[in-house]
Amino acid sequence: MFSLLFASGCGQNAGTSRASRTVELTAMEPGGQDRRHFPLTVGVPFAKGVLAAGESVAITDEGGKPQPLQTRVLERHADGSTRWLLLDYQGDFTPFGANRSTLVLGGKSPEAPAGHRIQTAEQGTTLVVDNGVLKLELERKQCLPLARVWRAGKLVSSGGMDLWVTAPGGEKFSARDDTTSAFELEEAGPLRLVARWKGTHTSAGGKRHFDYLVRLAVYAGNPFVRVDHVFFNRLDPDVTEVKEVAARFPIQLEGPLQYTVGDLYRARLVSDSFKAFEPVRLEQYGLGDMRILGDGGKVLKGAVTAASGLGKTNSRGWVDASGASEGVLLAGKNFWQNYPKAISAGPEAFQCFLIPDRGRPFPVPRGMAKTHTFFLYFHAGKQGAVAQSD
Repeated sequence: MFSLLFASGCGQNAGTSRASRTVELTAMEPGGQDRRHFPLTVGVPFAKGVLAAGESVAITDEGGKPQPLQTRVLERHADGSTRWLLLDYQGDFTPFGANRSTLVLGGKSPEAPAGHRIQTAEQGTTLVVDNGVLKLELERKQCLPLARVWRAGKLVSSGGMDLWVTAPGGEKFSARDDTTSAFELEEAGPLRLVARWKGTHTSAGGKRHFDYLVRLAVYAGNPFVRVDHVFFNRLDPDVTEVKEVAARFPIQLEGPLQYTVGDLYRARLVSDSFKAFEPVRLEQYGLGDMRILGDGGKVLKGAVTAASGLGKTNSRGWVDASGASEGVLLAGKNFWQNYPKAISAGPEAFQCFLIPDRGRPFPVPRGMAKTHTFFLYFHAGKQGAVAQSD
């Protein structure tokens, strides 16, 4: 999680001093990693009359060099001047270091260069998104994020992500089976694209369950995407019980595969991550109760019984599968804090269990909405070391 601090030189009278019409933006790196061209999104407020309607802005790095910038006005004052401006830009970080950039009112930023900008093309019902590193196919007539994914020109996933709710009796309600799904591009700039699908989890027979909202965020020149899955209980009963809520992402990696699990929270600098050569399942069913399972459910590491209350470890919440030249890592945001959670990886797919099946129904009150966020990171497999922080 990045923190942003502001020190603004803008005020009600900023228009009288062109030199003072700047906003200093400082972002801190919290994970102890080097980061290059890392995406940053922030909203900046302005007093009435400071940023006139239609006035351009630019962003410069610490050395004063203008950098690519994506902007969108979120709200205006009564006189038409900007009240809130949404910024997307990118920055470099040293471990635990700061990135200092300057927003210049009235300035002009350069266009994002080739390989570091997002381009889109329509092919029938499919939207093709190319961010310079990844090429993604998004289905617009069906809730099918990431229908196909290429990294560096090589296909690494085909078949599309599926998100579903399973009822206690075993009936499955999938987002991809929803024939009424509505697609929209919420952001479509050169540095960040956000696609949204909205509808209802639906069974193969057409029966409806929880509503959903799925967002996919793509960042220019970066090898990862963000997925947000929101479910809404708008059903009639006071409480609806579910068996599980999950997502599946198919992979196509040349084997044999090596699996790596981010097992111990806050332990990256003092211990290696857990490695295996068989499919794995990471579970965080209770506070301090992390465990890793292998083939047949055998315990490879952690508490023998999930949520036993005997564990003393929390997981970093990510699992990686690496082949000879390609790899995929799935990371859950705030994984252990939002227990119960589980992630599994095998030769055919990742599965992210947003509400895992623990042998008893999970109650969801009427009116409840819950958001789950996870990231997919695509890399060079065993050729490149996987480095992930908390």
